[in-house]
Amino acid sequence: MLVISTVTKKAYIALSIDGKTLTSSLDADCRQSENVLKEIDNLLEKSGLRFSDIKDIGVVVGPGSFTGIRIGIALVKGLCANDDKKKIIPISTLDLMAQANVEQNNPKENFICVLNALSGRLFVCEYDKNGKRLSKERMIMIDEFLEIKKNCVSLLEEDNIAFVSVKITPDNLLSFAQKLKEEKKFTSANSLAPIYIRKSQAEENL
Repeated sequence: MLVISTVTKKAYIALSIDGKTLTSSLDADCRQSENVLKEIDNLLEKSGLRFSDIKDIGVVVGPGSFTGIRIGIALVKGLCANDDKKKIIPISTLDLMAQANVEQNNPKENFICVLNALSGRLFVCEYDKNGKRLSKERMIMIDEFLEIKKNCVSLLEEDNIAFVSVKITPDNLLSFAQKLKEEKKFTSANSLAPIYIRKSQAEENL
């Protein structure tokens, strides 16, 4: 399995085949569109495997950075352009955060994952204490968030928007993708779609 996330400040890659696991993180200032593919090649070379050996690919499809979402989806579509046999696992950023919160913080009650949507807005989604989704992903204004801040969880890299924070790692990413694989949450490369929730700044300016 190959799993990719390019939607937050860091890009994460995890490769796991036949008991071999290799992971990598790329800093925010790197050129993700250029370096993620190179890093995948590096991991495959280290593992002694080829891309054709990979059967499943997980990719985070948002919400998050518009550019990052497009990079991840375009990369997977490009890699699978001549191979319709690979199973694609789309991953929600907020669902991934919820899984990380369960693993890292062992919550005792329902919680809300919060992700910065910029311009005074936030992406949110509610989960039970086991990380099961209880609502649809949506966008709210900062004023609404301040009323529900008590049980919210944000990314550590976003300067602790909420009182509780989680850190996404390649290992988190891989374990969650494997869980979704067990649940058969597959799609095809052609059907892979982004989760934007909000319009891009350019669209809002029209």
